[in-house]
Amino acid sequence: MFHRKAVRILVVIWAVVLIVCNVSASAADHRASLKIGYATATLSKDRYGDLSIACHIKANGVMDTIGVSSIRIERYNGSKWIREGTLTDNDLPGLLTSNRSLYDVAVSYSPQYSDVSYRAVVSFYAEDSDGVSTKSVTTKSV
Repeated sequence: MFHRKAVRILVVIWAVVLIVCNVSASAADHRASLKIGYATATLSKDRYGDLSIACHIKANGVMDTIGVSSIRIERYNGSKWIREGTLTDNDLPGLLTSNRSLYDVAVSYSPQYSDVSYRAVVSFYAEDSDGVSTKSVTTKSV
């Protein structure tokens, strides 16, 4: 009898610990993204096969730095997505800007192949005196 009661108590304690840890992680994730109100990215391909990535970010207030920290271009090889290239503010000055609450930027990219599917994984960035928020958005494939 004592053994069953001890096991039940341990199971209840374990369940409470799991719930508390899960809530804490969710709250931390939510706080980390509080600076970014929303972020969107769309990918299109023109008739020549060149890609265009349009990015939009809106912050909850004016940020010291806001924009796109990187754009990863991926192509589908028939079974998985493969990284073809990565664009950053070092490659394309203007992906990041300062002292704004919203920012739009469009980037062109000439892919290696014209007859395969591509997608972009866009990493958005917002920073103010209270810290940094990031958000990753994967576009639909074209």
